[in-house]
Amino acid sequence: MNRPVAPLSFALLGSLEVRRDGARIEPETPKLRTLLVDLLVHRGVPRSTDRLIDDLWGGAPPTTAVGVLQNYVSQLRKLLGGDIVRRSGTGYVLDISPDQVDVDRFASLLESARGAQSPDATAARVREALGLWRGDPLADVAGAAFAEPEIVRLREARAAARELLFEAELARGRHRETVPALESALIGDPLRERLWWLLMSALYRSGRQADALRAYHRARRLLIEGLGIEPGAELRELEQAILRQRADVAVPPLAPGRRGPVRQSPTLTGRESELDQINRFLGEPAGLLLLSGEPGIGKTRLLEEAQARHGGVTITSRAYEAERGRPYGPWVDALRSAPLPELPTGLRDGLGPLLPELSEQHRGLEDTTRLYDAVVALLGHLAGHTPLLLTIDDVHWLDERSVGLLHYAVRNLRGSVPFLLSSRPQELTDNAVCRRMLEALRRAGAVRDLMIGPLPDAGVHELIRRVAPRADPNLIVSASHGNPLLALEMARAVVRGDDPLSGQVDGLIGERLARLSERAAALVPWLAAFGRSVRPALLAAAYDSSVEALLEPLGELEEHGVVVAAPDGAYDLAHDLVRDAVYRRLSTPRRVMLHRRIGRALVIAPDDDDTLAADAARHADRADDAALCAAASARAARRCVRLLAYDEAAEHVARGRGHARRLDARQRVVHDPADRRAAPSRPATARSRRAAHRTRRAVRARPATRPGRRAVRRADPARPCPPLGLG
Repeated sequence: MNRPVAPLSFALLGSLEVRRDGARIEPETPKLRTLLVDLLVHRGVPRSTDRLIDDLWGGAPPTTAVGVLQNYVSQLRKLLGGDIVRRSGTGYVLDISPDQVDVDRFASLLESARGAQSPDATAARVREALGLWRGDPLADVAGAAFAEPEIVRLREARAAARELLFEAELARGRHRETVPALESALIGDPLRERLWWLLMSALYRSGRQADALRAYHRARRLLIEGLGIEPGAELRELEQAILRQRADVAVPPLAPGRRGPVRQSPTLTGRESELDQINRFLGEPAGLLLLSGEPGIGKTRLLEEAQARHGGVTITSRAYEAERGRPYGPWVDALRSAPLPELPTGLRDGLGPLLPELSEQHRGLEDTTRLYDAVVALLGHLAGHTPLLLTIDDVHWLDERSVGLLHYAVRNLRGSVPFLLSSRPQELTDNAVCRRMLEALRRAGAVRDLMIGPLPDAGVHELIRRVAPRADPNLIVSASHGNPLLALEMARAVVRGDDPLSGQVDGLIGERLARLSERAAALVPWLAAFGRSVRPALLAAAYDSSVEALLEPLGELEEHGVVVAAPDGAYDLAHDLVRDAVYRRLSTPRRVMLHRRIGRALVIAPDDDDTLAADAARHADRADDAALCAAASARAARRCVRLLAYDEAAEHVARGRGHARRLDARQRVVHDPADRRAAPSRPATARSRRAAHRTRRAVRARPATRPGRRAVRRADPARPCPPLGLG
């Protein structure tokens, strides 16, 4: 193919420029410029005559449009020379190479920058790429329908390049120098969370912790006011790391697709040995690693560090004491937090009993093996595309069904998916099912144990120094016995001016809460009574408030380290010891009121698969609300039956019946005979068979009275009469 002797170059990163041997060539008319830009945007792809006419004249072309277009093409050929504008089928195509267009050179330089071996090289190549920009892209055709997608793409590419340059500068240690440029970039793009992340990192690494936290609150306010959303997980995690004065808040990685702090060195002072063992486990997956230790010793913090060090996808979950009656609850939470790909219909149906949103069939669980195989197939599929880590905190609270699924998953995925768990030894002893499962896996060589002991004195010293540099570390070391949580509370007491030895954790936490504003302090009992993490919408429903009114007090609680925000937007108290300390301080009437309000909020919350019913029943039971507890227990038992969890279903039935018997005949919770959703499978054990028999008898119970059915609807206005007879 003939090429022009003199090379041509085209520039679109600004207004159109065409040059030959450095000399500028000017298309004579606006329409000629538009035609050339159109062909450049779609370079290498034939553009039909009809499409070009639409692009040039919109919906009102002249009657001579075809002839005028041919004339424009003829002029372009004379201007550009050679065979650059070729006829192709019913249209035209621009025949040029990528190195002739600044857009392609920009993309090539950016790709080269991402693959550079040093921050210096990355910065140099990004600067060269950004140097190609002369203004807004495709400025000559701004507003044209054919150009809009390319303009949006190019603007995003420029923003990504700018962020990559900032990352490289931070990696070079130029934290202070980069702050003004980041502030300037945010003026033009204030809703771009990545820029806020980089600014917070630069400020913190420059020794400006307070300014970094102020930047977070500026970002949060702008996002709420501009988009009505909370900051994303990365921004919230960085804020928490800064609040904890973590030394590992470092520069961002330059590898594509990886975001967040780089863990360049051990970040938990005094835990080098434990981190080394976790690293070895992650490097050679061999089943399950169990972290064991007393409350507050740092197990959860080690899990977080392992998740940060892991290079692939992490699926996280936590078991709660309050949810032992919710079969498979931790697995539901874990799978709903996972980045699920497109799944075959059979696999979606297999996961349907746990995740009804994946399947259109909405059937009960007919065979546990099918469910177990579906979960294992899903985890195996994810692990086949990227390294996968599954973590469960507080496994000593796992329900029996979750334990069985965990055992099956570890056995079948050993060697491909590492499972990282944490537990308290005493509580694990009380959970016989979970203890036996772990013992069985130990006999098969699938469990490694890692005891988390007291933090060494040097680690406590460093922890105290970060929070209260003027405190007497030896005093706190002696009093805390190496428990990091207790040491931190004592150090915070020093900062507040309180006596760090005036009490143990309960007293120290109480003193910290006393410093909160009235609005923030009012939320703490609610969070303690919930017993688990809670989303702002549900908290607002129980508290009888708007979500917007809770954002500021929740932010204050985050600032004071009282609550932590999960990546899914839920909030929870920072530790179970904080929850216990707060709950113990509540009077009995106050507890009853809280549980009643929470139970009612859970009952009316959207809950198509009854996953909230067990929690609603628990709160109603603690509030001694008989009608509410009977209705919620019926829903919870119905879900258990669908999941073949007959023992748990029998417990819900027994509790619901106990409350239902206190109601008069017109309030009894009844069964709708038309609802026959009990699962047909045969339970495996004699105990389960007895529980199933009791439950099925309850399912077949005769309805009481129609007024009783109305009583159920009053207790649960969002649902029809539940299927289990509790009269």
